[in-house]
Amino acid sequence: MNKPWLELNDLSHSDPLRVVIRGLLVLLGAWIAYGIAPHIVSDGVNQVYIVALGALVTSLFTGRPSAWLRGLVGRFAAAWVNLEPQVVFAATVATIAALLISVLLNSVLSNIPGYAWYYQLAITALLELFLVSVAVQGSDAFRMLSNRTPERPRVTVTVPNLNTKLLDTSVIIDGRILEVAQTGFLEGPLIVPGFVLRELQFFADQSDHAKRSKGRRGLEVLEKLRAMRDVELTVREFEDTGGGVDDRLIRAAQEIGASVVTNDSGLARVAQLQDVRALSFNLLADALKTRFGAGDEFDLQVIKEGSQPGQGIGYLEDGTMVVIEDGMAFKGRTVRVLVSTVTQTSLGRMVFAKPKEVLT
Repeated sequence: MNKPWLELNDLSHSDPLRVVIRGLLVLLGAWIAYGIAPHIVSDGVNQVYIVALGALVTSLFTGRPSAWLRGLVGRFAAAWVNLEPQVVFAATVATIAALLISVLLNSVLSNIPGYAWYYQLAITALLELFLVSVAVQGSDAFRMLSNRTPERPRVTVTVPNLNTKLLDTSVIIDGRILEVAQTGFLEGPLIVPGFVLRELQFFADQSDHAKRSKGRRGLEVLEKLRAMRDVELTVREFEDTGGGVDDRLIRAAQEIGASVVTNDSGLARVAQLQDVRALSFNLLADALKTRFGAGDEFDLQVIKEGSQPGQGIGYLEDGTMVVIEDGMAFKGRTVRVLVSTVTQTSLGRMVFAKPKEVLT
């Protein structure tokens, strides 16, 4: 069953800025109701009831808008802080000039019959847009003024939760996340959304053996991850915005600016289309897989003698050592070799091969 748009405990999980935005939206709803109330009822008490009703109704529908506005404000703040000093100075001067010109124009035009307040807002907005655009494009002219003050260090704003990763059901059930986490490659907090945890529990309670095994394996993987000292794993509830688990996972990642870790190629593509970073262990495994396997052939120059009598040594372009059986006889020459085995060691990969044909 879907949750209501407004949860009473939702505010406890929200950041302060989103709470303020949500409160302002509620006040906006109350203000609109205050303007409408006299046209509906004449009694003062009933007007108060309508204002309260407007605030309550607005609060039911501010969940998604407040999250969207929170992200918009965060991106605007990050972009503003990283602007060059002369650009900030130019935009500020242009804003002040636009407001002053707007006041003068509105004072003159207010005597025209039918000139309403929304015309004033339109004129002000157009002036702001025009003057700020011109000032920003010519901001180099303000460089001399801005350089008179001591140069402030460039501030780099890091988006909150940049390294935070949301775990998908598929990557938890897969289990390889344990090995990757042990290597230290998973930086930042790992978050399991509540709806993902409930999906694992649903699988674990199924009568079907395959689904039950997947669900229980996923829960065991989470227990082992939480027990790791260097892994920060938490379970977090997100607002139910409707849709399937994949849709909710992407919206949750957008809300907190996190990446999504998944083995679902479809989910990864959809996430990237919505500007959400998707990490896939399947793609990682493909990138790390051995270029050559047993039975493959390639050309190689024998460089030197190996550790065993008769062995020759060559190297691939990426530096991988190739041990050629009875290859010392071809030192300094290029031969076509046939791969016997590929071994992974703590120092890297080693390829063992046999000479098949002398080329040069």
